[in-house]
Amino acid sequence: MLINNVPVLDESIMNDFHAKAIKSVRKRSAHHLHENGDYLNQSFNWILKDSYMQPHCHASIEKIEQINLVKGELDVIFFNDHGDIIKVFNLNLPQRETVVIPAFQYHTYIVKTDFAVTFETMEGIYDPKDWKQFPNWAPQEGKDESINYFEKLRNKIS
Repeated sequence: MLINNVPVLDESIMNDFHAKAIKSVRKRSAHHLHENGDYLNQSFNWILKDSYMQPHCHASIEKIEQINLVKGELDVIFFNDHGDIIKVFNLNLPQRETVVIPAFQYHTYIVKTDFAVTFETMEGIYDPKDWKQFPNWAPQEGKDESINYFEKLRNKIS
């Protein structure tokens, strides 16, 4: 079943992946609906409030990402090539449920509620070597400096 072009998951699956996010070092978990090698990638993502995702872009013309909000609230942040914030899209229900991220656009997110659940789609065959491109101005996940960077981002958009 689909609601607004988003598959509906059983509540027990939702609870399982939420529990995985809580136990995860990265404070998030994913449930992929696609198989390895599929051209269309479809994933549910459980993201806790303290999850830092290093800003990145998908550097291929077909890698246009669509993020659909399922639960919670989050801000999707767009950056220029120098790391300056150029746009913030607030995803909340029912006002704004979807944002489309163009290929080559640096972005990340900040979860505004205790957690958020998204359904994301993107075309292109997944290869971990080139799926994401990371800028040198944003610290890597898990590094000490990422904590300060994440807090500065939160403060800038709040």
